[in-house]
Amino acid sequence: MEKGVVKNLRIMVVFAVTLIIHKNVLAFDVSGRYSFKAKGMVGKMIVKEVGSKITVDINTANNIPNVCDLQATGSRVRESKKSVDAYFDYDEDKFEIIFNPTGATIKMLTEVPSICCGRGAYYDGRWSKDRHRKTKNKPILLSSVTG
Repeated sequence: MEKGVVKNLRIMVVFAVTLIIHKNVLAFDVSGRYSFKAKGMVGKMIVKEVGSKITVDINTANNIPNVCDLQATGSRVRESKKSVDAYFDYDEDKFEIIFNPTGATIKMLTEVPSICCGRGAYYDGRWSKDRHRKTKNKPILLSSVTG
């Protein structure tokens, strides 16, 4: 009977370790800055992921003289190697953000969205992830000129 318990325990440990490794391999960090530029609209989105919660802070400044802001908190629903789906609630509105390594797509799930100054459709679309390249300080070559 003890051999059966040990065998089951080994299977459980292997399964748990495999699950942890599998989860870490599949998941990627969605935190960062995103930008949107289309149809006369410019937007910036800052995404922060802490634990299981994802916070988005969306600011858009249109050519129309108004600024529409939104702050919402959601959580991951599905994740794979290529994408992470998260659902958000903001007042009566619901929307989904599909993150991938190069950007995000926002889809409104409410038929008549009330967010963004009455124009909820401004969110819908593709947001690209801003890449901040780190530049290393390269040594400056000085040539000595004699003469």
